[in-house]
Amino acid sequence: MLWASVSAGQVRAEGPGSAEQSAMPCNATSQNPRIMVHVVGARSGKGEVAVTLYGSQPDRFLASGGSIARQRVPLNGATQLGACFAISGPGLYAVSIYHDENADHHFNRSLLGLPEEGYGFSNDAPTPLRAPTLREAGFQAGPGLTEVTVGLRY
Repeated sequence: MLWASVSAGQVRAEGPGSAEQSAMPCNATSQNPRIMVHVVGARSGKGEVAVTLYGSQPDRFLASGGSIARQRVPLNGATQLGACFAISGPGLYAVSIYHDENADHHFNRSLLGLPEEGYGFSNDAPTPLRAPTLREAGFQAGPGLTEVTVGLRY
């Protein structure tokens, strides 16, 4: 199950058991835990932000097909937004985001492989010369609502 709470508009949700959905509040209980991801620092309100949630398996973090869920949230002129994920229970999770300014559903890179669009990770995990590990980006989600803020870097 995947829900979305968005301050910038409608959400297209992707992932197991998901479908296109309208914005909903991020209500959580101990029986229905949620992770609320606050995305800040978009350099423009163009395009959308892809917010991807990963679980506790290090070999699946940032791997193709390794995510639990993904939401693509249109910015609609805003420079920050929120995405709410229903989770199966407390545990280790991580988030990656990228600002898909041209809404082509690709993380665009230069010929040298450098990012051309903004990106970020939970815990503000460092990315000096490589992608972060799950250990660097991971956080513990509790039994109710866990809130995480992820800043975009360009």
